Amino acid sequence: MSTFHSRPLLLGLNRPTRIAVVVALGLLFVLGTSLIDGGSGIAPEALWNVPSWAPWWSAPLRMLANALPGLLLALLLLVLTRKALLSFLLAYLVQALVYGVKALKVANLGSPLTPTDFRMLGQVGDGGGDLLSGYLPHSVLPYLVIVAGMVALVALIRYEPPLLAARPRTTRWVGAIMLAVLLGGMAAAAGSWGVLYNRDLLGMQPWSAKATAKQTGLFSELMLFRLQYASPREKPDTAAALKLMADYDPAIQHLEAHPQAPNKVDAQPDIVIILSESFFDPTILNGYGKHADF
Repeated sequence: MSTFHSRPLLLGLNRPTRIAVVVALGLLFVLGTSLIDGGSGIAPEALWNVPSWAPWWSAPLRMLANALPGLLLALLLLVLTRKALLSFLLAYLVQALVYGVKALKVANLGSPLTPTDFRMLGQVGDGGGDLLSGYLPHSVLPYLVIVAGMVALVALIRYEPPLLAARPRTTRWVGAIMLAVLLGGMAAAAGSWGVLYNRDLLGMQPWSAKATAKQTGLFSELMLFRLQYASPREKPDTAAALKLMADYDPAIQHLEAHPQAPNKVDAQPDIVIILSESFFDPTILNGYGKHADF
């Protein structure tokens, strides 16, 4: 029998105590997610600063919904590795990495992550990596934190005793498959997740990802917008569009046949504006200062 399977369970705890350990780690995970998120709608103080018009469970629900993707990942890792601290820490580090990317985007573009940003992952090898590298922090502190986290993970892999029993394996594999299906449903924006990630329940503002993230948290905002725009949309009415074009066609033909001569006195040069807000530097415009707030 391998060393991994022969290790005793954590401190010889019985099943109810081990369940309590997992629940406690889950609650700490939810709290830690709220702290790293910083959104006013899911901050810890939102638990006792509940508006008079909101139900008492609104803030805890938003906190849980925002942390749920990370929680499911932590539980999946727990089932696979049987190690509680390792699983929750690894899931939290993955979550912290996403929040780090969000902080870089907010600092450079003033907007949180949205589902469309994850399309850049498929373009990393086609020049996207060079583009994204320009947004990496230049301070050494974030990289030291990453190294410290990796050292902690290695120590937990080596020394943490397992919390779950090695057998029966069938139970663990069934649990792993169920958790993987739930996470896959989130990534695919399965409609059933709309019961929890509901715009009326959590408080989505479709016109502002920034306001939504502040109210619901980053991961809830991603799920809300993913579900909002992944749902089937109405097909365009081609017949109506053609009719509209036909209605304007006589006027367009008249203009083509009788073009108006430009007024040479008031003639102005043509100005072409290219909108590329993600890469546009307004400081190059004449009259804008280098330190203005954009």
